[in-house]
Amino acid sequence: MKFDTANDGVLYTASSDGTISSTDLDTGIGSPLLNLNPDGWSGPSTWRMIYGMDLNTEKGLLLVADSFGFLYLLDRRSKERIGQPILIHKKGSKVTGLHCNPAQPEVLLSSGNDHFARIWDTRKLDPKSALASLAHGRVVNSGYFSPRSGNKIMTTCQDNRIRVWDYIFGNLESPSREIVHSHDFNRHLTPFKAEWDPKVLAMNCFLFFSFLFVFVAKLQKATCQL
Repeated sequence: MKFDTANDGVLYTASSDGTISSTDLDTGIGSPLLNLNPDGWSGPSTWRMIYGMDLNTEKGLLLVADSFGFLYLLDRRSKERIGQPILIHKKGSKVTGLHCNPAQPEVLLSSGNDHFARIWDTRKLDPKSALASLAHGRVVNSGYFSPRSGNKIMTTCQDNRIRVWDYIFGNLESPSREIVHSHDFNRHLTPFKAEWDPKVLAMNCFLFFSFLFVFVAKLQKATCQL
């Protein structure tokens, strides 16, 4: 789910049935925006589910990714799809998350179960046009730019590691630091996803929800456990 940052009375929802909807929270009326399975169920080989969604408010775009590795662009004003789907992860693999850079919304971070997180320029989208591909040991549950500046990247991977890259325009061949944290407990029920603390201006603190841990990235250890 995502609130429209330009109008907090509108909520966008993505579903595993392959649909995207917008709901007016004042009236409670929902409007369908996208249906990836218009012909209904015809088997798992064709059924598309949506796991990644984010907003580019600067361009009025809604970005959506499915369980087959494809990215879709929607115009939030006209409520119509823009162009054709673009393959951004290995064909047939799930895109687990999308995040637009808060300072440069045209820069997109995607994560997938093909063991990669990728950085894209949405103005020049092409299956082979990734600005960077960040390799991981297993499925990448999530990837987020740091709040405000968007200079850092943090990913959560099922190899029990949180990875942080300090500068997206620097050398991205390996992360600046890795923090070991077991994600095994109940991982088949809820994928763990570390998130930046938006209140910390230094952009070096994030939260991880298994139990509630607070990490300071530079120290590479938890400062408290709740």
